[in-house]
Amino acid sequence: MTTHEIYDPASDSWSEGPPLPTGRSGVATVERQGRIYVFGGETFTAPARTFDEAEAFDPATGEWEQLPPVPTARHGLGAAVIDDVIHVVSGGPNPGYSYSTANERLVFGSQRSVD
Repeated sequence: MTTHEIYDPASDSWSEGPPLPTGRSGVATVERQGRIYVFGGETFTAPARTFDEAEAFDPATGEWEQLPPVPTARHGLGAAVIDDVIHVVSGGPNPGYSYSTANERLVFGSQRSVD
């Protein structure tokens, strides 16, 4: 899925944003410093697989940026910002029902993924 919808609470309306660069479901999303980050995901379209993609959307420019991949491809994961560092946790390494104990940090400035 590449759908990107934007809600404006001031007008109580939805609009369509630029599509995600990589179509998939089961992603984690988080906001950091005004940008929306999207990690991981899965697809059941042949060949079914999980993703290590990391992308960021900047509402000010309306553009997506491809980031370095997360170390472990997975879906159904969670993401949170703690002390300006994005933590990507858990999720499944295989499409469908699977789970993982992975816990990784994405450190910005260096533009690299760190375990």
